[in-house]
Amino acid sequence: MDAVDLDVWIAAQNPPVLTEIRQLDSPRTNYDTVGEPEDDGLLNNGFRVRAVREAAFAVGAQSALAWRYEQLLAITKSQEGTLDRIANFAPFIVDQHMLLPSIVEVRDRFEVSPDQQQIRTVEIQYQVTDNPRAITQPPTWREYLWREFAYPEDPHPALFPKNAKEREVWSKAIDDGWVAGLEQAQMIWENNLNTMVRDIRGRITYRILETRNIVQRPMMVGTEPELTYGANGQIVNAGDIVYSITVPLKFQSLDMWEALWVSADAAELDPNFDYETSVPLSVEPVFGEF
Repeated sequence: MDAVDLDVWIAAQNPPVLTEIRQLDSPRTNYDTVGEPEDDGLLNNGFRVRAVREAAFAVGAQSALAWRYEQLLAITKSQEGTLDRIANFAPFIVDQHMLLPSIVEVRDRFEVSPDQQQIRTVEIQYQVTDNPRAITQPPTWREYLWREFAYPEDPHPALFPKNAKEREVWSKAIDDGWVAGLEQAQMIWENNLNTMVRDIRGRITYRILETRNIVQRPMMVGTEPELTYGANGQIVNAGDIVYSITVPLKFQSLDMWEALWVSADAAELDPNFDYETSVPLSVEPVFGEF
């Protein structure tokens, strides 16, 4: 049996907040019990229906965004232990307070010249997406995924529907806004998750490139501990150390690059393995033999 579609499941939940905003078609104050409000510029011109629609859509969208992200955050928190392990940035901290850079690998890039007379192809491209930076604590998944969105306040009483036509407009706009808010919450969460995954994978890629000597590792150096004073002598700092990135990230020239690994067979056949040439075989292969 196929799983229920996510949109169908969400709609089936019929959360109280959706029921509440659907019923929000009249002011919650005594505003409408003291007679018709004065013309506020929205009543007697062609923009009233549009204003009612926009107000309802905003309420629906903001309510759905806040509600749906609460659900996504609850699901995320239920996997807190797993996320603490797999989204661990501690291995990427060096020199005590420096977070290593993130590098993304892009394959098979094509670029056509403006006059369409040339095309440029690139087999592999490495892009620095996050430079090394000073930090006090390693990042966690919470910095990427933890968001809180406030529920909207009630619209101005003048924007509530006053007849059957406006109530129809209001109801449809609430539903349309609700769907838009759900989609926005999902998109925000997925984008944040993808950014976190990209940053982790990018630092793994950096480690691989560093091992191959394709990049020069940045370095952070701290000063000697000092006794410093501040605030006109009202503050004293013992063991004051300033850490600075003194060596930036840099891609090495091609002649500095090294292979990442050597197979055991290659090492046995040729201990002084030259990565620029093929490995000679001890015997010629005979096709058809296994």
